[in-house]
Amino acid sequence: VWSDTPRVIGARPILGWGPSNFGAVYPQFQSANRNAILFDDPHEEALGIAAKQGVVGLLVYLWILVAFVRAFWKGRHQAGAVALFGGWVGYQVSMQVDFSYIPTAVPFWLFAAAAIVTWAPDVKPVRVVAFPRRVAVPALAVGSLALVALAIPAVVLPYLADADFYSSQAQAIGQARTTIAQARSYVPYEAAYAIEAGNYALNQDASGNPAPDADWAGAREAYETAARLGSYSPEMYRDLALVDEHLGDHTAALAAARHALSLDRYDKDSQALVQKLESQ
Repeated sequence: VWSDTPRVIGARPILGWGPSNFGAVYPQFQSANRNAILFDDPHEEALGIAAKQGVVGLLVYLWILVAFVRAFWKGRHQAGAVALFGGWVGYQVSMQVDFSYIPTAVPFWLFAAAAIVTWAPDVKPVRVVAFPRRVAVPALAVGSLALVALAIPAVVLPYLADADFYSSQAQAIGQARTTIAQARSYVPYEAAYAIEAGNYALNQDASGNPAPDADWAGAREAYETAARLGSYSPEMYRDLALVDEHLGDHTAALAAARHALSLDRYDKDSQALVQKLESQ
């Protein structure tokens, strides 16, 4: 994937393809069979930033790195400065064979803030605007409450949705369908939950055959929702094609199968499905 990424960057070099879009556009530039492995990121920080935010994003990223190095150099004689810089370097080196991920990025930036304070302990605060206490205290209280309110959709609901997603995998099919529906209600913009809802609606066996009591209409709704949310899973589009065909919509089935093949032109299952539907 590293060897293909420069061509991804070259197609939109200035502003890139946008956050979370790498997996959707990478198949256009894929040069070899990846054995059905989906890449949502090139797994190299600099390449990933250049692909998603373009040269503009890459320059900002490099500017941040330079700012950190300059801050360390100015405070290199402070106690613990070298150790903190070593930790920062270790994280950045690891990112060059991986990518930034929220569970590790959040503690890293807290660590980085502590490092900056350590390297520049004598920085004096600058008061830009002075607010009367009777204004500042209520404003601070309202701002704090607003942050707590924002944390519910940003942190709490995704956590609850993930908990439902994983717990549904160990439940009976009826309960699993209910649980994944709840996960979707918490985070309706997450394609993975919609795909899982479609899978539970079909309840396929090990050979990929839907159960006798499969909810075909529910599966179609879930898979179409995942498609609208930007899913780039060839398997999901193949399942959508099978559902459409079962419901008598051959045109939609063929379109879904062809889209599955466009997401991985080396995928033999997608090739076979397209050939089968085109022959009908």
